[in-house]
Amino acid sequence: MASINTLALQHQNAWLIAISECEQELDPKTVAEIKPFTQPRDLLDYIKQRQNKEHRSKIRQLLSKVSSFGFRFEKYQSALDLIAQGTPMPGCLIWGSIRLALKMFENYNSAYERLLVALIMMGDRLSVVELHASVWCDSDEFKGYLISFYKSMIDFWSRVLKFYQRNRLLILFRSFLSGYDLEFKKFEDRMDVSHRILKASANTLQAGEVRTQGNKLQALLQSDQKNEASSLLRWLSPEHFEIGEYENELKSARDLRYADTCEWMTRMQQFKTWSEANSQPQQNLLWISAGPGAGKTIMSSYIVDHLSSKPDFGAVLFFMFNYVYLERCTHVAAACSLTYQLLRSQPSGNDKLYQDLVEHKHASGQDRARNFNSLWSIFSKHVNMGLKRAIVIDALDVCLDAEAFVFGLKGVSANGGARIIVLSRPELEVNRQLEKSLRIQFGARENQNDMATFINRRLSESWKLSKSDLANKFAQIFGVELPRFLLTRSEGSFLWVKLLLEEAETKLTVTEMVDTIGQTPTGIVNLYSSVLKRYADECDKSTVSIYRTVLRWITCVPRPLSVEEVLEILKLQYTGSASNTKYDEEFFLSREAMVSLCGSLVVHENQTL
Repeated sequence: MASINTLALQHQNAWLIAISECEQELDPKTVAEIKPFTQPRDLLDYIKQRQNKEHRSKIRQLLSKVSSFGFRFEKYQSALDLIAQGTPMPGCLIWGSIRLALKMFENYNSAYERLLVALIMMGDRLSVVELHASVWCDSDEFKGYLISFYKSMIDFWSRVLKFYQRNRLLILFRSFLSGYDLEFKKFEDRMDVSHRILKASANTLQAGEVRTQGNKLQALLQSDQKNEASSLLRWLSPEHFEIGEYENELKSARDLRYADTCEWMTRMQQFKTWSEANSQPQQNLLWISAGPGAGKTIMSSYIVDHLSSKPDFGAVLFFMFNYVYLERCTHVAAACSLTYQLLRSQPSGNDKLYQDLVEHKHASGQDRARNFNSLWSIFSKHVNMGLKRAIVIDALDVCLDAEAFVFGLKGVSANGGARIIVLSRPELEVNRQLEKSLRIQFGARENQNDMATFINRRLSESWKLSKSDLANKFAQIFGVELPRFLLTRSEGSFLWVKLLLEEAETKLTVTEMVDTIGQTPTGIVNLYSSVLKRYADECDKSTVSIYRTVLRWITCVPRPLSVEEVLEILKLQYTGSASNTKYDEEFFLSREAMVSLCGSLVVHENQTL
């Protein structure tokens, strides 16, 4: 008992020392500004406000990425609160410092971008905490490393605040960037070390009783099952993502949705037929289709929230396929996520699904769930038991194994226990698989009111686009108000409006902004065509050839391509020989140059194009 008390005292002293050091770094006024903001939600609320106001497209993207880490931040705060019982709340030093630092630097583009990158790096390194903290938070070793993680973070952000107070003028010059780069490199190194130690610790610790923290899955595990439970979660998780990543996907889509939009969907007759309690088994599957950029993912987030608020369904399960990440394009990933969500929704005391999954995991002999048919068989058996459930699937057209997945969905819906909604583009193959299902196809006419809301909010949130001079000059030249012009020419594509307004915001004068908006072709397809034509006119033949080759391959291949694969394709085209062959010829295009060259036309994320 004495050793336990000694360790508890050490942890308590660690918080007090960290708090004292942070307060000594900053002046009393700054400390007073930090302390009211004690939770991740305080930081995330600020991030959301900045997203709504931000006109710089790159920063909007960084803010969106930070917002997607909300689940991890909250998991980490919960772990800190468990460790810091009876001591001053540690959260204020992290979330308050980050929030204040971002507010101070938000008018300095380069510095602000770099701070957001630091915050994203922090969120990346917290993945191990998200996965393991709920199981091993009682371990003294794990607590010690969590505190080390904590001290590294508050040290970095307090130094950022201190630098701002002492060197405001330097922020405008490169001398700031060199000083910041040095601090960031130290921070990154400390984060990496802490991340590796935490991961190694989590993989080897044999800790005490599992903490539930409201998690229904953990509630049905006994202390002698904790290692089995952790192993099962890893087995269901994709190799490079946590099992709870689906919640971040939903949150990101939900944050982009404006109030009072998407509601028209539930008033459609087909939706009412699908939702009626006495609908026939063949009406249990509803297919909602729309063209690219029409807002299907945002609509799927609304449907999930709408159904979750209804007492008719015991649980709403969902999955969003994502073409950027290969692991999120497979039917196995969808089956794993849906099974995990079903596991969490099981009533207390009902652990039959858990037992079936553990038995199947042992029988498979694999470190990850890879057999769709066997896993789906277990899911289908339990999803149709007891409470009625709804399943919402977004971007089915992205799924690499859509035919097998649709066959599985049809089997679930035919048994009458679950209602299913699938959203996708109206592609020929999907149409063949779902042609006999209930269907809602929407476009410019159906989402007209939502589009008008989006345009008006987007214009009002931008300090450039909200200028009265822009509205007046546009109406004078084109004889129509700017919102009406955008609504008419968008053809129902939110993506068209987003890309056009982002391009307009880069212009330096009202005249340039008016010309850009007024001369842009109607609809997303024509917009892409005009961009490609402009590149063909302005670039040399070699560059245009690279553009065409890259776009042709990433468009036609039904999965994300790695940067190395695209480079090999280009090499084969230019030299006529592949790498590591008898006729291998050197190819003078680096991966960095290729990504930079195509950066304005393709998305480079997670090492894929």
